[in-house]
Amino acid sequence: MASTLFLRPSFGRLNEQEENRTMETSTWVAMSESNNASIRISGLAYLLASSALMAIIAFADTDPLQFPLFVMVVGTAMYGIMSFEFGMQNGLGLRASMPREIADTQIGKDAEKAPFTLFRITNFALVTLVAVGQITCLLYTSDAADE
Repeated sequence: MASTLFLRPSFGRLNEQEENRTMETSTWVAMSESNNASIRISGLAYLLASSALMAIIAFADTDPLQFPLFVMVVGTAMYGIMSFEFGMQNGLGLRASMPREIADTQIGKDAEKAPFTLFRITNFALVTLVAVGQITCLLYTSDAADE
């Protein structure tokens, strides 16, 4: 029962049946801080890995490394998508179990309106676009070297 709480999105206020599933404020704040830190460090790791791959593709002789680089690009993209998705799932769960004293504040009301679906779609599209661009560059530089 507790696991379904984190998987289903919550729209609107908690009903009376759900209200007993909220957690203590200090626990909720600690979990929110932990989730935010996880999203930040995952984003930084993705940014650094993606930038390093792009530098290698742009400045190195990638012909002998084409397949390993392709795998690294796909793996980095999957990491970027899945780590952000994990943070969004936790965010949905935290929103669903928000303590009443936070839910009644302006920040709580704004959190109810957060467009998590838009965030998830945007992340997927941007990370996929970066990966397609890197793969295109990888294939283009390999074809240019053959000529």
